[in-house]
Amino acid sequence: MPTDTYRPLRFFLDTEFQENGYGHPIDMISIGLIADHGNDDVSELYLENTDFEWRDAKEWHRQNLRPALTQAPNTGYAARQMATVLRGWVDGQCRRRQVKVVNDALALSDPKVIPAAQIVVPQFFGWYCAYDWTLVGTLFGKLMDVPARWPSGASGAR
Repeated sequence: MPTDTYRPLRFFLDTEFQENGYGHPIDMISIGLIADHGNDDVSELYLENTDFEWRDAKEWHRQNLRPALTQAPNTGYAARQMATVLRGWVDGQCRRRQVKVVNDALALSDPKVIPAAQIVVPQFFGWYCAYDWTLVGTLFGKLMDVPARWPSGASGAR
């Protein structure tokens, strides 16, 4: 009986956030993800946290970030909704990749041979991404509450 094999699907992650100093939470403003399916086949997701209080935003965020965010349609969600949308999108991208992996294996092999299960799991990367991953985790409650088969952290992309 074949055992499951895991194939990573790379996601590149970036968040915008505001730090307010000791004793205050880090406020997520937005999150962007890119799923890399290879061969210039990418999918993108952008979400804006509608719970963020722009009146409390630093001047740099108001001048440089807000104009870019408000141009994207259908991206605004409350923080709790962002977790649902994010999980659904990541899971959907993994399913899309899994179908491709199985179809490619079937196309290359004897139709009588069934390929071993190929479970596609997300792998997250970011540029100095410690805060980014912490913010992703807190969307789900705590860092340990990220969905099953998601990693416990993100890797630096250098």
